[in-house]
Amino acid sequence: MRQRTPHRKSRFGCKECKQRHVKCDESRPSCVNCSTALRRCSYLDTETTMPSPSAFLYQCPSPATSTGSAATPGLGGPVPTSEPPAYRQPPAEPYDLRHMELLFHFEHELGYEMGFGEATREKYQRMSVREALRAPYLMDQLLALSAAHKSTLPGEDGIFYRAEATRLQTRALSHFNAARAGVSDDSILTSFLYSTLLGQHVLFDTFSLPPGGDFATVLDKLVHCMNLHRGVRTIVSGSWMTLRAHLEAHLGPDSSAFVNSILVGMDAVPPGPECAGLLGLIDRSDLGDATRAACRESVEALQLMFDIQRDPSLTPGRRLATVQEWSIRVPTEYVNLLDQRRPEALVVLAYWGVLLHNVRQNWAYANAGRALVQAVSAHLGAYWIDWLAWPQRMIEESSSPGIFISPAT
Repeated sequence: MRQRTPHRKSRFGCKECKQRHVKCDESRPSCVNCSTALRRCSYLDTETTMPSPSAFLYQCPSPATSTGSAATPGLGGPVPTSEPPAYRQPPAEPYDLRHMELLFHFEHELGYEMGFGEATREKYQRMSVREALRAPYLMDQLLALSAAHKSTLPGEDGIFYRAEATRLQTRALSHFNAARAGVSDDSILTSFLYSTLLGQHVLFDTFSLPPGGDFATVLDKLVHCMNLHRGVRTIVSGSWMTLRAHLEAHLGPDSSAFVNSILVGMDAVPPGPECAGLLGLIDRSDLGDATRAACRESVEALQLMFDIQRDPSLTPGRRLATVQEWSIRVPTEYVNLLDQRRPEALVVLAYWGVLLHNVRQNWAYANAGRALVQAVSAHLGAYWIDWLAWPQRMIEESSSPGIFISPAT
């Protein structure tokens, strides 16, 4: 019988994570779980353990500055040993011409890659920029995603823009924590935009490791990404009617089809055959009831994502969003199984790799789906060959460029 990987508990986690029985990463001034779920973290009330503002200090590098000359703390960076009397909001840094370049790039280049449809795209971009002008953390994350996109373009300084994307992402999280932002009727749209942009950026980072990168690192990043995406689920499921009203007010009355497509129920589209074989294998397995239920719920959500991808009536951007949406819909129990490296959870992840492979024309994913399926297959070995037969066949037989068609063409 396979040994179950022990769950790693946190002795010093925040009160909110302890109450929800989830693992806390203990990052300061607010843990990742609370930041992305837009909850007030108990660490914010502990003055003697708050990091100094200098821990989040952002400095725009000059063109001659080496990107490796100064380390920038990540989302879960180390806590400084100094103990200031209280956490203070970091000083506002001016935006420079490089940031204006990134904003221009978001408005005139990156928007086409989002694929909302021509009319909705322009309104969505204006809405995003308008909200970003009110919230520095949203502006920084918007610019961070724009920099990440520029890092993938031929002729651009990829190393510089990747470093700039990381710095801006870190500064965005710093500003978000300093603002002690939460979900309210006034902030729900800004919080929704920030969470979705952050989730997309982290997913891009997950698959941006150098060739031959460690599979364990990818899995850790995916688990982290799924935990981040729970913040989006919290916003949408908890205050959907308020968020819907904000979206329709900004996007206009002709946006109802796009807004309605954000929340799609299991019975909204005819189910396809992609995951039928996997569901049968799960039902016939010797899994415990809780594990089987978590895997089934994840696979049923994945089947819905395949169904949405096949629906030609939806915009390319909505079909592209299925990659991120699945990680929002999976239950916490499945994320824990993936964190424990349970083989059944890895097989489900390989099926998601096919979903990812279907949108390989998008700048953020490219060859990630194929690489993920191959990595899972190599990790699990021959014993799981029957479970992995379908995803392996899909990536081997695919000769088309993928179902995602850029709206710019």
